[in-house]
Amino acid sequence: MSTRLSSPLSVDWLGNDIIVEAIHDSQVAGVTCHVTYFDRGVIDRLQKGNWFEDPSNSAIACRRTGPIVIGDIEMDKEGEEVFKQR
Repeated sequence: MSTRLSSPLSVDWLGNDIIVEAIHDSQVAGVTCHVTYFDRGVIDRLQKGNWFEDPSNSAIACRRTGPIVIGDIEMDKEGEEVFKQR
């Protein structure tokens, strides 16, 4: 299980924000991943008329934030999947 903390950064008066989420994984202590993405505000959506369009720009960065402690993860060749890219 992971925990998420999010923090919006306003970028203009139209309500557009950059969202930064810090994700902590309970199975791997000492590592924090930050996911950043753009969120369009209601005023911007109404003004431009493209209500459902959203930029797909995002970024992820993982950093060591303390001593790394691996929890109860099956680490043999047939072990459990801890990361999935889709």
